[in-house]
Amino acid sequence: MNRLLPLLYILPLLFTLSGCVSQQIAKRVLLAPSKQPGVFQNEYTEGFKALSRREGSSFHVVDVPVGKDGESIQTLIIPPRNYSLMAENTYTTEETRKGDTVTIEIETSMSFQYEDGKKNKEPFLKPKGTIYVLHGYGGKKELLLPLGLIIAEAGYQTVLVDLRGHGESSGNQIGFGLKEVQDLNEVRRYIHENHEGFEQVGVLGYSYGSVMAIQWAAQDPRVQSVVAMAPYNHPEKVMRSFIRSAIKGIGKTTIDESVQIVENRIGTNWDNLAMETFVATATQPMLFIRGEADRMSTQSVIDQLSDQANGKRSSLRIDHADHDSLAFWFNEIRDPILNWFEETYSGSYYLQNLCLASF
Repeated sequence: MNRLLPLLYILPLLFTLSGCVSQQIAKRVLLAPSKQPGVFQNEYTEGFKALSRREGSSFHVVDVPVGKDGESIQTLIIPPRNYSLMAENTYTTEETRKGDTVTIEIETSMSFQYEDGKKNKEPFLKPKGTIYVLHGYGGKKELLLPLGLIIAEAGYQTVLVDLRGHGESSGNQIGFGLKEVQDLNEVRRYIHENHEGFEQVGVLGYSYGSVMAIQWAAQDPRVQSVVAMAPYNHPEKVMRSFIRSAIKGIGKTTIDESVQIVENRIGTNWDNLAMETFVATATQPMLFIRGEADRMSTQSVIDQLSDQANGKRSSLRIDHADHDSLAFWFNEIRDPILNWFEETYSGSYYLQNLCLASF
């Protein structure tokens, strides 16, 4: 499968641009992916989008007004029912040897189909909760349609969200959570008041979306349960890594300047955006899922987050999966995700522990 282009693989001919290189890097870092057409590509997104818009679809596209400047966040609401979903994944490995060096390449593939519209005669189910699904950086809500359907078939009203600056949502730049959490609060309230969404919700986030999910939970007790797939801890470190990878031979001074400019523009210290800080604040149960081959969401990162014991914490490693493909390892992640929400989002776990904490 094609890999989602990471944050800064979008700087061709950067050194030919006029002005300070550091200023240009910082500007590109903050620029909304939706303002960079053709840059962020995935072979599945457009196909999934077409499927979700088929005639007679039971899905609802809802543009939620946010803020005071006419902005909106687009969501896709999937009502709970049996969609005859078939979502499978396979992987193959190829081992090559050169002297004492062994290289193992892993090729993943997925298949996905479901029934909706006039072909689906299954009744709608009474929802047992509302779960939000948040995509990664550069992605769109439709990319996680298979996961959304898996959750909806389990009886939950599922809301896929285009985060600020992504897909069909408003926003000229990303906010590393500073604006996105406010958006999510307004979306939750709107869906609750206008589309029968539950007031208390669960959330599943992937990569950048997992960072948004953790921040949201830390700031809103109405988020009762979190599944964080491929989370990272320090956004600054991730950004530095991407800059080094995108611009070969770039000096440390230029990277430092670029990171400092971004920090100034978002208006907060990078340390305030460390996920371990938010995890330590949040009392909600959190499940962390990473791929064995993930170089961003490493085991060290998961250990750092799991050690923040202000609530129930659990972690899961998916063998062979990497950062970009983790969301498509349906066979391995389906049951752990559904079991987690069944255990921690019925309300009983969170409310019980909230009561105990009050004594």
